[in-house]
Amino acid sequence: MAVRTAQTLRQFGVGLLALVAFGSFGRGFGAVPSLIVVAVVFLILLVVIGLMWATWWRYHYGIVGTDLLIVEGLLVRKRRTIPIARVHGVNVRAGLFMRILGLVEVVVQTAGGGAGEPEAKIGAIPLDRAEELRNALLHDAPESALDTPAAPDPVGRISDFRGVFGGAEVRGRGVRFEHKFPFGRLLVGVITSNRVPIIIAVGLGALSQFYEIAGDRLIGETAARAAATALPVLIPVIFAAALLLVAAAAGVGIARDFGFVARRYDTRIEIEAGLLGRRQISIPVRRIQAVRIEESWIRRLLGLAAVHVDTAGLERGGQQGQQIAGSRAMVPVARADEVDGLLHGLLPESEVFPQALRVPARAVRHYLLVPTLLATIIALAALGPTGWFIYRPALPWAMAAVVLVALFAAGVRALEWRRAGVGTDEDAVVFRSGALGSRRVRLTRSRIQSLDVRQSPLQRRAHLASLRTVSVSGSSRATYGVAHLEQAEALRILRWYEDGLARPSRLARSTVEFRGTIAPVSRITRTEAVDLGETDLAEIHDLRTRAPDFFEEVGDPLPTLESFQADLDDLPDGYSRADEAIYRAYDDGSFGGDRVAGYAEVLRGFPQEGRWTIGILLVAAELRGAGVGRAVVDAIAGDARAAGVTALVVGVISTRERSLAFWRREGFNTEVRRRPIAIGNVEAEVVRLERSLAIEPPEVGGPLSCA
Repeated sequence: MAVRTAQTLRQFGVGLLALVAFGSFGRGFGAVPSLIVVAVVFLILLVVIGLMWATWWRYHYGIVGTDLLIVEGLLVRKRRTIPIARVHGVNVRAGLFMRILGLVEVVVQTAGGGAGEPEAKIGAIPLDRAEELRNALLHDAPESALDTPAAPDPVGRISDFRGVFGGAEVRGRGVRFEHKFPFGRLLVGVITSNRVPIIIAVGLGALSQFYEIAGDRLIGETAARAAATALPVLIPVIFAAALLLVAAAAGVGIARDFGFVARRYDTRIEIEAGLLGRRQISIPVRRIQAVRIEESWIRRLLGLAAVHVDTAGLERGGQQGQQIAGSRAMVPVARADEVDGLLHGLLPESEVFPQALRVPARAVRHYLLVPTLLATIIALAALGPTGWFIYRPALPWAMAAVVLVALFAAGVRALEWRRAGVGTDEDAVVFRSGALGSRRVRLTRSRIQSLDVRQSPLQRRAHLASLRTVSVSGSSRATYGVAHLEQAEALRILRWYEDGLARPSRLARSTVEFRGTIAPVSRITRTEAVDLGETDLAEIHDLRTRAPDFFEEVGDPLPTLESFQADLDDLPDGYSRADEAIYRAYDDGSFGGDRVAGYAEVLRGFPQEGRWTIGILLVAAELRGAGVGRAVVDAIAGDARAAGVTALVVGVISTRERSLAFWRREGFNTEVRRRPIAIGNVEAEVVRLERSLAIEPPEVGGPLSCA
């Protein structure tokens, strides 16, 4: 509570000093002395502080059974219960003033954490108590927490929470690996990071603004004096200014990463860092979506690298009240040959990076053409008018600059083409990118939220495609991919993602999600028509009797088991049941038990090789609109792509507007032809639709998303 009181006094202190300094309010006899105003403000301040202390006095927390219980409120009491089983992360942080007092703030995050406030914040409690609470919430408490404190350091270890800045340490059990990064390594990492060029650019921008404010006269006088000064004096001054900018950048980075320690527990990684303000962040392993190994160009020369992880739904360290998807440094800087060992200790689940294969040689023109052309046009638009209209003698120099810009853009893109690559193994996919630097990103298959394959018209002609993945939903920073790889390789990775992850997991769940639609389907089966037994026929016949409107619409009598078998044999010339497959989707039990909820008949190789025709898709009346039909079509499309089929075909009666709308939503947007046909006792027009499977889009012109 003393911390909050001190913060409040600091906020009011500036205003009080200003009142005393500027005398009184008003003029003449009716003026109000500033001391009176100060007294009023002081009384208000006392009331505010009194209320804060009363609120603190009424704030209680503790672990009761298997729950974290928080009771707060002065007049209106609020009792909050957080099950310990839902706690995924506990962060500890403290500013400089809190560290001097030996206090910290505890931030509790739960499995449902998203954007907004964390689940609970317990502020300004002693460090040993905070660590006991953290260990208990994360199931790491020692058998007797008070029996295992570390001896306090009387000098005060500024590189962590303890010593005179926090007292004894209460460590939890289960620390499997710990690595403390030396100060020299952290300093080198800060100097070689992107922060130094940014601060130098800011400094140059401030210098240009000073030039605008000072004016030509002052700048001219300063330049004349500088010219009269000996050169040996100017060089140290310029060198000192550059060092000052680098020191400023290094100071910011060191204040953030000083005393960086990474620890691995059974189910989480704990990161502790900070010079003035100290933070301790828990990262549940299950919330790590991607692992990145990054090397800037200068770090590549020095043989250094950094490891970052993308996390979902956790509070971003150092920013209060934010629980957003973001990126954290797990290894701020290390020698490149040490990275494998650190990954083995901190995150063995993701230590193996599959070998990435380069994009094909013919993709180089796609990497170069458009970016180089755009850079040339922009440079020409910026420099051309100056040389042509303003100062004609400068035109050759302007054109030379345009050529240099074009060459530079082409060179960078050529390096990106040489670096680009992608590879998979049984568990993960790796993307490699970079120009002068390098970045490798590993995404575990089960953590990929969506995977897209895209093709432009130029890519289709060259049999190339672009691949894109999202590791954290709703975060543009967590999007990775590679452009202009082999079309066959892109489709292979798409099938790897679908067949190895999506379909088995979908068929194993009682509720299945297809493209964002929750379908009440427990499993989808495929049976060759020649292998249908009596039980299979009876199951499908039961479904047909539950959808009488499908047959009544065209004047057919209600189906019988005999008529169903006759329909199976009613095939085009040259085709038999050996060419026909039956797909069945089973109810998950929500609508009357494990019954067939939908089925489809598929004739392979019709009307020509490389195409499959869906002869009938039927869904039980009580389940229409629930996503069953979409689930069946999705299963058919997956099998067709795996078999190398290029298109699916379906015929729809033109008067069935709802059916037409369904098939168009499923990507059957190519209308081949319309022709009249006799169906039962009704003359109808049948619309033949096709859906291309080369790159499967959910709608016209869009990418295929597998989520």
